[in-house]
Amino acid sequence: MIGKTISHYKILQKLGEGGMGVVYKAEDTQLRRLVALKFLPAFIQDEIARQRFIQEARAASSLDHPNICTIHEIGQAPDGQLFIVMAFYEGENLKEKLAAGPLPVELAVDITRQIASGLQKAHQAGIIHRDIKPANIMITREGKVKILDFGLSKLARQQQISQIGAALGTPPYMSPEQASGVDLDHRTDVWSLGVVLYEMLVGRVPFKADYDQATIYMIVNQEPSAIRKFRSDVPQYVEDLCLQCLKKDKSSRPQSMDDVLEWLNKEKASESHPGRRKAEHGKSFALALGFLFIFIVIVIGWHIFFHVSQPETTSPKGWRVAVLPFQEQADQQKTDKPLLIQSLIVGELLGVEELRIIDPLSLNGLIESSIGGFEPAQEQLLYRALRKIDVSFLIHGSLNKTGSSYFMQSRIIDLSTAEIIFSNSIVLANDKDLFPAVKTLSQKMLYGFQIKVLTCNKEKDLRPWLKYGSQNYQAVQSFIQANQYNYRREDNLAEESLRHAIELDSSFISPRIWLISKLVERGERQEASHHYSRLLALQPYAGPFEQVMIQWAGACLADDMALQERYLTIALDYFPQNNVLLYSLARVRYILADYQGSLEASNEMINMKWQYSSAFYLSAANYYQLGMNTEAEKMLRQALSIRPVEPHVFSLMARVCIEKGETTEAEEYENRYLSSVRERKIPLARLYADLALQNYDLQRYDSAVKYYRLAIKNDRERAEYHKGLADALYCKGSTGAAIDEYLNTLRLDSNSVDSHYKLGQIFDQEEKIQQAVFHYLHYLKYDSSGAHAAAVRKRLSLLQP
Repeated sequence: MIGKTISHYKILQKLGEGGMGVVYKAEDTQLRRLVALKFLPAFIQDEIARQRFIQEARAASSLDHPNICTIHEIGQAPDGQLFIVMAFYEGENLKEKLAAGPLPVELAVDITRQIASGLQKAHQAGIIHRDIKPANIMITREGKVKILDFGLSKLARQQQISQIGAALGTPPYMSPEQASGVDLDHRTDVWSLGVVLYEMLVGRVPFKADYDQATIYMIVNQEPSAIRKFRSDVPQYVEDLCLQCLKKDKSSRPQSMDDVLEWLNKEKASESHPGRRKAEHGKSFALALGFLFIFIVIVIGWHIFFHVSQPETTSPKGWRVAVLPFQEQADQQKTDKPLLIQSLIVGELLGVEELRIIDPLSLNGLIESSIGGFEPAQEQLLYRALRKIDVSFLIHGSLNKTGSSYFMQSRIIDLSTAEIIFSNSIVLANDKDLFPAVKTLSQKMLYGFQIKVLTCNKEKDLRPWLKYGSQNYQAVQSFIQANQYNYRREDNLAEESLRHAIELDSSFISPRIWLISKLVERGERQEASHHYSRLLALQPYAGPFEQVMIQWAGACLADDMALQERYLTIALDYFPQNNVLLYSLARVRYILADYQGSLEASNEMINMKWQYSSAFYLSAANYYQLGMNTEAEKMLRQALSIRPVEPHVFSLMARVCIEKGETTEAEEYENRYLSSVRERKIPLARLYADLALQNYDLQRYDSAVKYYRLAIKNDRERAEYHKGLADALYCKGSTGAAIDEYLNTLRLDSNSVDSHYKLGQIFDQEEKIQQAVFHYLHYLKYDSSGAHAAAVRKRLSLLQP
């Protein structure tokens, strides 16, 4: 198609392709303007598809609104293909914009307001869009929203056409009624707008699964997670509006776009932020910068006066940060860009809890009064002046112009050492790139603070996992949140945060490694294998530590404990005394029955004052296995004083109490174990099986039988539970019941070697020779070199002379 002329439109390039056609950029040779041509695909030429296409043109062309894509005409190519001629807009769609992560709240609200305004016009004309999603929202370079593709519109006055494909749409953005295939009204667009607002604020849609059917199930049956779980800077009224739009019952949503706009405008007015309106269309770019600069300075000054300058009652801790105006080249014409960049960066950093940003107006006044303005040669004077007001970090940079383009560089200085801890640069093609460039630069600086300052001081154990990690600040935040959830033993939330980090940055290696470990632990190997394949693809780009941990993830997937130990030991050579690595090493060594080696690793964590209940539990478990019960009990009591308590602490305390003859206390700890693990929503069958095994090891066979029966009641198809019950029954002398359970085990797992051996023994003792020979032979078939193989062969030689 490229280069062809259809009617008076010359095709220049392909812009995109979707379910309703292919879009090309073209030149209108008559009017000398750029347009977008949307063609119905050649393989969809049936009458129904043509009706949908014509319907789109008629619906959209009847609307005249600044937030709706302009339709010029509908035409037909010589080969019969229909096409729509639309206005061509320079910019990006919202889907492309969201690829970089969540948007600032103000921008998300502004885009929502413009979408709602366009849909208000459509709804007044009786038109429902039915497919509002980021890919259908174009944002021009001037920041104007244009709603595209009314291809799924339903003309209320043309029911006969609109009944075609009642559930058409894109699953994550479908309303519950749309997903259910029932009749729709304009409130389906209210839902979809809520989904888009949620995605702009959080960085992902509220409902998304691997399969469309699962996504639809979530839409109809589940509630969205609170936005504040993912970020803390969203005003309550914005979150309230978003979640109200996502009510399952459409009568509980805002009933029209008028309601949505009234909600937004009322809150906007109540905040009384001056100067928020955009500069009028047609003003010069420099004038627009001037207005925006005034607005930013006023808003930031207001925010800092009321939130930073006042006594800090909620967050007294944090690093004070000063952001200087950026320096222009000495031979450049002076502009207001340095002050504008300063204000924009301050605006981006204000939402970070651990940073206390100095008001730029106050800062500039201080510099002017104390050292007469900042020049590079005066930096030491500046550093001294800032240290006097307890500034910890300084951000400054430069803006150099070459032709129409710019080179912008930023640095973060640690004023305690005058060391540059982070540096980054970006190239701007022209003036219009200034705002997105500053946003990108600010995000990278946030990452620098997160890794170099905040994480390394507050959560030093994450340092190796983040050293070569993501450049996406929100992804890093989600990963850090996952670690906090892990510590609090909130496994579901930890996994959710790991998945969110991967969604935000698919090349972020660390959360995939952690997620694989969790998936393997609960037996979901297929998904774990998928993530491991992705890690192997990323391995060439990984740092040395990450490469070792990718190998460790592979060893986890293969259940190779010896290899896991090897890679963890290598990883500790890179980062000695790292508690996360030491804990994993202690666990692996415990499973390998290297109790002394595991004890060394667990005690190293404890000696570093790591207040983690599971570390004390591991140390206690090792002491117990080594027969040092006094030391074990001491560690367990320390573990009980740390919140949250590792559930297995209660289980091991019960065992210690039993051995001391303290039966009542043992039962109390067993009950606390059950209650603790229920809170974590671990399957009941597993809980009872753990208690059963513990009692079996202590030769309390009646209790073991009781707990194994409870495990089987909750999961009848688990061979290992039937096998455990059979062993306990055999040991307490209930041979007949034991035979039944061994046979149940073989029904579920025909390769259960030990079940064949035990049945051979029982039938041999009962002089049931045929059955005994049968099971002895099957034992040798599956384990010809096992511990009992020689004795079984000898016995068979006597039974089969």
